[in-house]
Amino acid sequence: MQLLPETLAKRIPALGSNQSILLEDKTAFVKFLCPDLSWRWYIIEYDGDNTFFGIVMAGEQAITGQFTLSELESLEFGGINNDKSGVEFDKHFQPTTLRELVKTEPSIGQMLQKSGLDLVDLDL
Repeated sequence: MQLLPETLAKRIPALGSNQSILLEDKTAFVKFLCPDLSWRWYIIEYDGDNTFFGIVMAGEQAITGQFTLSELESLEFGGINNDKSGVEFDKHFQPTTLRELVKTEPSIGQMLQKSGLDLVDLDL
């Protein structure tokens, strides 16, 4: 099974196309997760081939940057009973702005605050 459904891939803005939009107003269109770890990847932009720009949540740490679809597809983690599991597409996730995402992912708010954003504007 393909990690990123093609219908969704076509909806994600092109890599670099949202530079004029404030980070907190950018939209995360897709979420990937690893069920065995508390890692989440929120996709904001995509080059249409392999490279994403987005937010990686590693536990309670949030960072922005580029990562690739092929990297996500190749990740495997040892689960219970030595079962291997990898990154999964979150089919329940709905596109949302980072401003809204802060309400469920407080670490994103901390990351935005470090970038100089006034969190009063985010209704925390």
